[in-house]
Amino acid sequence: MVHPHNAEQIVRQFRRFAELLGTPPEPLSDGVEQRISSEGRSYRRRDYARSDRLLLRSILIEGLGHAWSGGDERFRFNDAAQPDTSRLIWDFLSTFRQPAPRRAPPLRLWLRYLSRLLRG
Repeated sequence: MVHPHNAEQIVRQFRRFAELLGTPPEPLSDGVEQRISSEGRSYRRRDYARSDRLLLRSILIEGLGHAWSGGDERFRFNDAAQPDTSRLIWDFLSTFRQPAPRRAPPLRLWLRYLSRLLRG
């Protein structure tokens, strides 16, 4: 929901930041801009990667203005037309999901185990 010029500046800043975090610092590849048509509005997507790992994605929804695409139009600054911005964000962020850490058994199971050891 930002002006295209501001979006370009944000991408430039995040791109530079990602390049500096590499060990050694390494530039991100320029992905090919894809034009994607949806039921509502078309959008342009450009991915930036390092060593084939996606790190940054830019999406520009054409003709949207200052609104949330795919939102509930009963609210201000929401546009019901597709694409669904929330889904686009989730699709990108879910590529970074980590497996959930194994949880320790509940305390009651440890106490039951301990009582069996003490009885035995």
